[in-house]
Amino acid sequence: MRQVSDPQLATEARAAVEGTSGYAALVEKVRRLTTLSDAMTAMLTRDDPREIITAVYDLLRVELRLDCCFNYLVVDDATRLRLNFVAGVSPEQEESLEWLEFGQAVCGNVAMQRAEIVREDVQSASDPMVALIRSLGITAYICEPLLVGDRLVGTFSVGTRSRTRFLREEVERLRSIAGPLAFALDRRRLIRSLRQLRQRADRLQELTSALSVSATPFDVAKSVIEHTTAMFGAAGTVIARLAGDGRSLEILDARAMPGEYRDEWARFPVDADAPLAEVVRTGAPITIESPDEWTARYPALAGMLEASGQHSLIVVPLVIESRTIGSMGVAFARPRRFTPEDRNLTAIVAQQCAQALERARLLEAEQLARQAAESADREKAELLASVSHDLRTPLNAIGGYVQLLQMGIRGDLSDSQQHDLARIAGNQRHLLHLVDDLLRFSALTSASRPREIRRIVAVEALRNAVDAVMPQATMKGISVTVSAEDHAAVQGDPDRIQQILINILANAVKFTPSGGCVTLSAEIPGPDVVNLRVKDSGPGIPPEMQSRVFEPFRQLDERPTGRDGVGLGLAISRTLARASGGDVLVESTFGEGATFIVRLPRAG
Repeated sequence: MRQVSDPQLATEARAAVEGTSGYAALVEKVRRLTTLSDAMTAMLTRDDPREIITAVYDLLRVELRLDCCFNYLVVDDATRLRLNFVAGVSPEQEESLEWLEFGQAVCGNVAMQRAEIVREDVQSASDPMVALIRSLGITAYICEPLLVGDRLVGTFSVGTRSRTRFLREEVERLRSIAGPLAFALDRRRLIRSLRQLRQRADRLQELTSALSVSATPFDVAKSVIEHTTAMFGAAGTVIARLAGDGRSLEILDARAMPGEYRDEWARFPVDADAPLAEVVRTGAPITIESPDEWTARYPALAGMLEASGQHSLIVVPLVIESRTIGSMGVAFARPRRFTPEDRNLTAIVAQQCAQALERARLLEAEQLARQAAESADREKAELLASVSHDLRTPLNAIGGYVQLLQMGIRGDLSDSQQHDLARIAGNQRHLLHLVDDLLRFSALTSASRPREIRRIVAVEALRNAVDAVMPQATMKGISVTVSAEDHAAVQGDPDRIQQILINILANAVKFTPSGGCVTLSAEIPGPDVVNLRVKDSGPGIPPEMQSRVFEPFRQLDERPTGRDGVGLGLAISRTLARASGGDVLVESTFGEGATFIVRLPRAG
């Protein structure tokens, strides 16, 4: 296209435009498009909503001779507007503009020219928004709703103190910017919401991981407070636990609570007039969204509110199986309208906290119970060791005197006297055997001797055990057979494994009737395990006794006349097997014999 360079032609063209009265409109349109273009650039190149409004206001301020600007954004609960940006008012005046209800700010969702606010008629005086604007010294005011479709995003307002009316084209210019501004702010809101959701999800996952390794209630409280405070961007979090008496609460940990109040409220009654206690009493969450609401609801805590600088609070119960065990509070440094998402997320955190606290309590109780049991076992073992040693001395003396009498040192004895001495000697040896069992059991439960771990061929271990009990089996006419694969081998202490097998085999011979049989075998049920089986043809074990035969001092025949030993053989065998990384199990059908299985680690 040819450019016009002749000044006369340019002058004639301008005159032609002015002659059609379109020049002024064209200039205004170009100016409006330029402003809109610059505003769009500012909206696209900034992420923070305040920075976006600042850039737009800077573009309009000089051109429209503006003195102030207000931008409100809809809060997440969609019931109120929160001040996002303000310019041209004092800090004291800004405080009065912090929150506005929809009806006061939106003005019927239309752009309003407030030139008439300088008038003192009744209609103006009854309008809360007019009264507020007049109190700021503003004489002309435009409030433009920011809409995305039919949904309100916020409002954009400008005002001046130097004139009483805005021109029509100025209102149109502001309106042309409102649409793109609404989309830009809503886009930033969505981005911020998605980022916040992602951060909260990450924090929730981190909290879950932290709670999985929290062993004590104080560890749980520390993890919950750290992650919850960061998750909500809160000023602090506090966790209170119901004390053992059920009538008071104790603070496990707190962040952003003044020291003097934390000491004072370290433990307080459940019926106290405080949010943490009220939630425990009622089981219902509490939300406090402003300092005025806090003071009205809990006047006695106004000093704590002022000292902490907290302006809003959400408190939820900690519940386990319909039982409230405490409460958790999250505090914020500014007024806040809590959304359903806030409430749901707080409830999720509270549930995790309650479960972790209950798990820590059970672990703590289990540790205390185990310590008490270990202490009782030590005392029992020490008593057994002491009694056993004290019994051996007189028993040895009895045995010595019996030998002197049998040797005739005190004179010749008749055959009946020799028979009686033999019976005394037999019972003395039996008592010594029982005392040795007691000493062996006390040694197992109080201290472990050094072990020699090596490879043991299973068939050799079984045959050695048979050699040890063969005299008793022969006396009762019991046949004992061994069958095992040569490559079956176990890993362990030879002395311990030998003692396990002898105890179990002696027990089998004891309960097998004369003429019966006992079979020993070895099998490899898996790559890391060898089972050594001892099967007898005795009467078997009743089902109700099978889970109790390994208890110390437990015997199948509970009659005093039927006792033969103190009932420690199987208990010792299982203790030794488990100390070797294995176990001893029993299988039995009453009336058809019993099979004891010694499960041991397989040797490589």
